[in-house]
This record gives sequence, C-alpha cells and structure tokens, in this order.
Amino acid sequence: MAAMRCLLVLLFAVVWCSEAVFTRPYEIKLQNNEYTDVLIAIHQDIPEDMRIVERLKEILTEASEELYVSTNSRAFFKEVKILIPKTWSKKPEYLPAGTETFERANVRVDVPNALYGDNPYVQQKGACGEEGDYMHLTPKYVVDKQYGQAFWGPQGKSFVHEWGHLRWGLFDEYGLDDPASGQSYPHFYRTSQGGVRPTGCSAWVAGTSKHMVTGAPCRLDPGTGVYESECRFYPDEQTNRATGSYMFMQFLSKVTSFCHSDPTGDPLSYHNREAPNKHNSLCQGRSSWDVMTQHTDFANGANPPREVQSTVPDFTLLQEDDFRIVLVLDASNSMRGEPLRRLIQVATRFIRSTVYFGSSVGLVTFARAESLVHPVIRVDSQADRDSLVAAVPTTTNGGTCIGCGLLKGVEALEAVGPPEGGVLLLVTDGRENQDPRIRDVMPELIRKRVIVATVAYSQNADATLESLALQTGGPSFYAARRDSAALDNAFTATFEATAGGKAVKLLNQERTIAAGQTYTNHVYVDNSVGANTTFCFYWLDGSRPTVTMETPLGHVITEGSPLYDVTSDTITVEIPGTATPGKWTYNISNPGPGDHDVITIVTSNPLPDVKPIKVKAQVSAVSLDYSSSGPNALRIFASVRRGYLPVVGAAVKVHIEKPVDGRGEELTLLDNGAGADVTRNDGIYSRYFLGFSADGRYGVSVTVDNSEGAASGHCRYGVSVTVDNSEGAASGYIVIRRGAGRGAPPVEPVTAVTASQSRWITARGRGGASGYIVIRRGARRGPTGGTSHGRYDVSVTVDNSEGNASGYIVMQRGAGRGAPLVEPDKIKTLTQHGLVIVLLSPFRCPTSIGTGGSNVQQEPLEQFQRMTTGGVFEVQGVPSGGVPTRDTLSPSRVGDLAVAGVSYADATVTLRWTASGDDFDQGGPAHRVDLRYGRHLDQLADDFPGSSPVNPSQVLQGNLTSPPPPGHVQTVVIRVPARGDNVTFVFSLRMCDEEDNCGPPSNIVTSNLEYIPGPIRADNTVTWVVVGCVIGVAVLAAILVLLYFKVCRFKKEIKPAKSSHPVSASDNPSYVPTV
Repeated sequence: MAAMRCLLVLLFAVVWCSEAVFTRPYEIKLQNNEYTDVLIAIHQDIPEDMRIVERLKEILTEASEELYVSTNSRAFFKEVKILIPKTWSKKPEYLPAGTETFERANVRVDVPNALYGDNPYVQQKGACGEEGDYMHLTPKYVVDKQYGQAFWGPQGKSFVHEWGHLRWGLFDEYGLDDPASGQSYPHFYRTSQGGVRPTGCSAWVAGTSKHMVTGAPCRLDPGTGVYESECRFYPDEQTNRATGSYMFMQFLSKVTSFCHSDPTGDPLSYHNREAPNKHNSLCQGRSSWDVMTQHTDFANGANPPREVQSTVPDFTLLQEDDFRIVLVLDASNSMRGEPLRRLIQVATRFIRSTVYFGSSVGLVTFARAESLVHPVIRVDSQADRDSLVAAVPTTTNGGTCIGCGLLKGVEALEAVGPPEGGVLLLVTDGRENQDPRIRDVMPELIRKRVIVATVAYSQNADATLESLALQTGGPSFYAARRDSAALDNAFTATFEATAGGKAVKLLNQERTIAAGQTYTNHVYVDNSVGANTTFCFYWLDGSRPTVTMETPLGHVITEGSPLYDVTSDTITVEIPGTATPGKWTYNISNPGPGDHDVITIVTSNPLPDVKPIKVKAQVSAVSLDYSSSGPNALRIFASVRRGYLPVVGAAVKVHIEKPVDGRGEELTLLDNGAGADVTRNDGIYSRYFLGFSADGRYGVSVTVDNSEGAASGHCRYGVSVTVDNSEGAASGYIVIRRGAGRGAPPVEPVTAVTASQSRWITARGRGGASGYIVIRRGARRGPTGGTSHGRYDVSVTVDNSEGNASGYIVMQRGAGRGAPLVEPDKIKTLTQHGLVIVLLSPFRCPTSIGTGGSNVQQEPLEQFQRMTTGGVFEVQGVPSGGVPTRDTLSPSRVGDLAVAGVSYADATVTLRWTASGDDFDQGGPAHRVDLRYGRHLDQLADDFPGSSPVNPSQVLQGNLTSPPPPGHVQTVVIRVPARGDNVTFVFSLRMCDEEDNCGPPSNIVTSNLEYIPGPIRADNTVTWVVVGCVIGVAVLAAILVLLYFKVCRFKKEIKPAKSSHPVSASDNPSYVPTV
C-alpha cells in the first residue's frame, strides 16, 4: 500500500505541475462586429446560486450596448458562454462543455483577491497592446447590483473598462497606488505649460482637488512641485462635459468613449499624453484608441462601423462533466528499448496513482495502424487499475499513423457518451508516415470539441504536435528520451487541467549517482503545506539504491522504519499526519558497480483552510521564426502566488533544455517592472530568452527557491469597528483606509457618521475603492444640556468572525485644531505618533504597518521550494552555428523613469529608473544612458534625438556613462539651467550598448522648478507658547485701548478754572516747545 501511496504522491506531485502552465485563454473571435466565444466560468467552490448566472446576463447585456457605443459602432457581444461548475446541480438546459474549462475562461467568477476585495480587475503580464490573462469578478460584485454600482459605477461600463485591459492591452489612465506592487503613478502632475493637473484622460473632466481625509484644499509639496500625496481629484458629475475616457473615469455619465489622438475628433475625449499614468508610461504616450486600432480587431479597417438592430447577446449555459481520458500511445519501432520502458513506467504510475476513483480511462496504441487495447471504463476499484495497466503496450511495430490513433481515441470516448470535453493524451517520438494524417483528422476533433494534449517524446517528434494542441485547447509538452520526470509532468499536468487536484510538488529531480557514491540534498516543507507529505525515489533499472532521511527535528528514517517502503523500482517514505515544517534532508547511495539514475519527487498537500504557494509558468509563444522580421527574443513568465496573492522576493530560475546536444541554459527571472517584466512585485517573474543555439524544440522548467527566506507574501486586513464614547472623552477622528480602487469613483471625505447621541459610532471598511472613510467625533452634550467640544475616549472592538477581513484602522489622537495629520504609511509606534492601530490577519500576517501608503502588508515567508514545467516552444531559422556573436540587440526600453525629488534652492532634479541590460534585460550593464530634456513635452516626445542632451557637467550625483547591472535602480541628480515661476522641465532617456544600439525612449516625466514655500509645522509646546503670547498681547492691547478712552472722557468732563497767578511763558499761546 505504501508503494501505491508513493505512486499517488507521484501523481499529485505532477498533478500540481499541470497548474504549472498558464493555460491559454479561450479564443475570442470578432467577425462582422460581433464578439463570439466569450467564456465566463464560475469556480467549482462557489456555492450554487442561480442569481450569479442571471446577473451575469444582465451585466453583459448592459456592457454590450456600452461597448457598441464606445467603439463607434464597431463591436458588441453576440455570443457568450457561461460555464457552470460540475459541483452545481445538473439541469437539462445545460449543454456539455467541450474545450471550455475554468482555467481557460476569459472571465472568472471566484472568491475575492484579498488585494482588491470585490473590485473587478484583469491580470495583465504582457506589454501594451497584448491581451490580458483573465478578468476576475466576485460573486458579491455580480449579485449585489446596488453594492457594485455604489462603489464602481454602472456595471456594464465597468465591464467595458476591464475589457479594455483584457482584450486590447490597455492600462489605467488615472493615478494609481497599486497595493500589490507598491508601484505608484502620481495622482497629479505639472504640465509643461505650467500649472498642476490631475492625472487622467481627457483633461476636460470637471471637478475639484481636495485632501482625501480632511476635505481641505490641496497644498503644493515643495519636494515634488505638485499637490501633497493625500490630495485627490473629485469629479463633478453635474458640470462634467468630458466624453472620455473609459480607462479614466468610465463611471461618469458623459463618458462614452476611449481617448483618441485625432485633432479633428471630439475635443472632449482628446488624448492627454502628458499625464504620467500607467497607460502613457507603457504605451509610449499613444492614446487608447490608437492602441485599439492596431489590434487585430480593428487593424487595417477591420470591422468598420455598422448599424445593428440589437446588441443583446445570446447566452449558452454549459456544464463540466466528470473526467474522461484516453491515452493514445506510440508503439512504433522508434519507441523500442529505453523510450518504451520509460513510457510503460510513467503510464503505469499514472493509472495506479494519478487517476482517482470515479475517473474514466481508456487506452489506444498506434503504429502502422491503430488498436483499441482497452475501452474507456470508470475506475472504481483496484481491479480496474490492474486491467488498464495490463493493457499498456510492451512491444513495438512498424509505421506511425498518428491520425489513426486520434480517430480511435474519439471512437473510444463516443462508446461511453458524447465526446465533448473528453481528453486525448497523445505521446509520440516520431513523424507520421501513414494516412490519415493529423491535418486530415483535425476538423473532426475540433467539431467534436475534444481536447488533445500532446507530448513530443523526442526532438524528432512530428512538427504539427504543438499546433494540434493549440487548436484543440490542450497543453503541449516536450520530454527528451531519457527524461522521465518531464514525461511524468506531461501526464499529470494533463490530468490536472481537467480533473483538478490540490497536491503541491516541492521537488522533482533526476540525478545520476556514480558507483559507490552518495548524493545528499534537502527540501523545505513550509507551513502552507504538510498534509500527506510523501518522498518517492524511483529508478529505471540497476541495483536498488539505499535512502536515509533526517527530519527537521533530527529524527532519522532508514530502511526498516515503518514509514519506509520498498518495491522493485520504488522507495517510498510517507509522513503521517502533518509533516514538521522545516528542512528535510535525504541521502541516496548507489551500491552498484555502475552509474545510477534516480528520480526524486516530493509532494505535499495544503493544510485545511490554508492557501498553498503555487507556481505556474508560460512562454510567450509556442513557435518562433528567428529568420523573420519579427521578434528574435522570447519571454518566459512564472507566476508565484498564494491563492490570488502574489509572492515577491523569491529566487525564481528557469532551465531551458536546448535541442541537438541537450545542454541547458539557466536564467533568473525577475519581478522588478523592467525589461520583460511589466509590473513590479505583482508575483509574475519574467525575463527574455536570447540563447537560441539551433532549430528545434526547447523544453522549459521552473524552480522557485526561498531557502534564504527573502520572499514575502501580501496580506490585507478587514475589520468592523465600534467606537465607545460612553465616558465622553474621545478626541480626533477615525480613519479607515480602504483598498486601492481600480477605476472606482473616489469617495468624498466623510464629515460625520454618528449613532445614538454620538456615543456609539460603527463603521466597516469597504474594500475596493480608493481613499479613506473618516469618522469625525460629534459634539458632546455638556452637563447642562448645552454643547461642548471635550475629548472622547475611544475603544475599538474588531470582529472578524466571518473571516473576510480587509483594510486597517488608524485612530488619530486629538492634537489640537490645525495640527498636521500623520499619514498612515508613516506610522511607526503608538508612543511616537499617538495612534491606535488594529490589524487582523487572515494569513497569519504580522501586526505591523507596511510601507508605501497601502493597507496591504507583506508577510515574511518561511523557507519553501516549488518546481514546475513551462511547456515547450519551437524555433526555426536559427543560423548554422547559432546566433551571430555580433551585437545587434539593444537594451530594453526603460518604463519606470520617475522624478524622485526637486530642489528649487539647488536648481536640481533627482531622477530614478531601473537599468536594462546590454541586450534587452540581459548581459552585462548597458554602455551609457542617453538622457534628454526640454521645456515642452511635445518636442521631446516627437523628436527625442533633436532634444537637448544632459551633459556631464550637469550631473552632480550619479553617472550616465557607467550604468549598473540590469535590474538595479539607478539615480542621478541633474542641475537644470533655470528656475522660477512656471519653469517646468521634461525628461526622457534611452540606454545604449557599446555598438550604439539604443533602446526606445523611456516614459516622459516632468519637474517643476518654481519656488514653493513649505508648510510651517510646530510641536504642541511651541503652539501653546505662540497662542499664549498672542492672547497676552491681545489682552494688553485691549486694556490700553480701554484706558485711553477713559482718559479722554475724563478730560472732556473737567473744565479748567481761571488762574489768579501771572501767565507764565509756558502759557503763551504762541509758545512752541522745542522738546
């Protein structure tokens, strides 16, 4: 049973690998202005609620009309599919799902991402103009219309906003403090013509700017030249005339279009390319409409405007079925020997351990002709498994008819019901040489909606395998002839894609151990996993190795232990209960006379109610023509997440196995927002791959290692707050900081929220929208019934009994009228800043305030390891001998140039950016930085080479001729030639290599060099001294004035008597005193 358990472990280990590949999104089509094949899927863990389905229909119907208007009558939703989970009740109106799965859905309905709450969002890992991965909606957002519209505006318009991200690769046009990445795009900027404007598009949106907590007018910050960081722009719905843009404030009723750059078009939606938002930064100042019209939806005049009678979509309800798979295995002569033996071993483990009871499995082989060696049966017993294992081919034959095998696989599926949604797992090492060919049977596979997963089991495998998988919605893999681990990954990944599974693979390694040698390694079991942890060691042939293990507590496990089980080709160590978190060490000894290949797989399951850390990997293309004029670099992505939350700071490496010699290349993937990586700290690690050595297939595997403990995960807190003023002594106000709202209407500062007699105030943090909720204390009744403004003692109770906490609470003490506010992101301790901070931790987060002004905290993660496969890509057109050594590649474009500071006194501007490499984001440092500046943005944007360069004498700190290595932050301080009223400079740069290959110009930033007086801040002691002096002077002045009037009045009342004495000289009327 232990051996069987090991195979189960192996199954789950590689089951996790199926999540390793970013599943390609369902292919949306736009023809004749009609979007079809839009797939919305509800996660299987969402409780059955038909209101979700009905509300989805309403939202998409509203969105379709808004989309038609916003695209100038060029697109609307015609056909929408809604995938019902198999965990919901079956109904006759549900059609069987085919290639539609939750992982492939364009729109997901799932539990909230704790970073964004119920805020709709799109996961985007690609560059400007590249489609997103999926749109995420929550059940609460969908079902509760009043709630959704209150926070994010009309839901149809919100859907179109997110569609801009998902379909056309647009980015937000408003200022943004991203809670995931900590990356900020300023909410205000200095125009090159002078003056401060809110970041947005178009510039015609009407509204006012005010402090987001106090509601006071915004003040200029001398360090930046724009408004203080707590300032926000509040649009005025009544006076707004702007008609754009959907990527800025789509919730405004007048907004009906995307920003454009046509001077003859609507001026109220004209693009504002000066605004320093994410869209302008990543799209090089192009308008949303410019990016959209370069998409295949509208490029070259496709889908011109057309009048339609109705924009109401047609909805189809589909439901997933139980898992059904047919193994279609190559048994031709090219598989003879070791390849077939490895295939037998992997297929046997798959049947015995990976396939769980209740699944349906069949087996087909093909050579010169096809053969149904075992019909599809439901696996309900060990006898069923044994029957299937006995049918695994052990002999080979001549010829290779792949089309025959595929047709026989469909026939096997049809024997037990409709073929839709069934899976064919095709494994072959050669090229087809018999009819029918793959191209001949492809139409039937597509028509019957069968998913085909392909495994190229050698470099010589048929070239059409990847295309077959792509067109039928299946994954594609590559495994070298001697790579059992990769073959295992392909089998279990295919299973996971349809059947699901929760096991996590911690380690998957094949190692050659020399005769008489011992190999020692370790693996970390972190506290997000630990259930049903299994170590499995297996080999193909040769003498049995010996294994010893040591637990984190120092216990030794050896042969003879009740946890240790041995079969003919497998050693299994099962850890009962929950494995101790920490470092597990193992030693593998080879007692035989020859080298020994041993495969080690370690898997573990999540603990109850804990989201485990998982990794998925993907390449940007499955095929690349190096000889074409297209890109000659490939991007590799790895997403490391805990549920939907990103894990940052991990060491993520990708291993690329190259064709011909099988040698590999290793790259470190980065999550720094530079080069191939679009967004910093979003948990998606990226890098360019340039090392093409020959034509052929390249296999990709990814490892994630946190052995150094540098990684951290994001957590967010939510609370309900009750303020008790029964003692009547509270002071100040309460600030509940909400999550960053992506496209949500800003909330006006709240002036008062009170309950009965101002004694109890209750507030709930509302995740999703930007800004704060402020609860100011009310007036307190005095003992005589009058009103007083005494202090209030505040107590806070936090209730997270429902387990959906988000946000944090900051309670500021009363520091006197006019006292400066303490920003939540600058809070350090209670005693230093006089604040009460209450936090809740859904993921055992530490109770500490993070940085960057966000209510999202980073939790240091313990040591952990993960491993997965990234699939396969194929390259053609590589010159003989590999890529030329001559340097033809430029450094990557810099997309995060920012103004870090401005000094009027020194006439300097501090600039900061992330350096790219000599070749894209790789190689050594670039050779130089070409930094340009000017007074007008248009001139710099339109004529970068003709703009003024920053000369060395202007560089006071930093160096433009010795950039740091790629991925490192570079900072320079520049002296500018002028300062004063309305003096604004614009900057942009590009990085160049030694061959003077220069990347594209970066985003443009502005800096203001006019004098801005800083605010006068004083502590309480100085304040009271000044107040006392002022009051004293006022009292003294009042006394003097009173005495003056009394003296004057007294003189008027007393008339002088005539004197009997002679008149003195001083009495002479003509006398003029000289002193």
